Amino acid sequence: MKNFRASIKVEVLPGVFSSERTVSFSNGATKYQLLLDESQLIGDSSLPVEILDESAEGYLISLPSDTFTSGSTVRVPRNLVELY
Repeated sequence: MKNFRASIKVEVLPGVFSSERTVSFSNGATKYQLLLDESQLIGDSSLPVEILDESAEGYLISLPSDTFTSGSTVRVPRNLVELY
């Protein structure tokens, strides 16, 4: 399932600039945050991602921007990902 397109549900808050958004999501106890332009979101609360790898625990995804703490690649549980 490598390089498959998908999305994850995220919480979206305003950023500093008019079209900037602060996006966050949780992977269990770890919370990730990143800054994006609003045009990078799907609707009001979905973030497009690319699946890089799949395991029994979930997916390794590539985000459109680096998170504040972990770069742009993170592992997330399967229930967080919507495939399309």
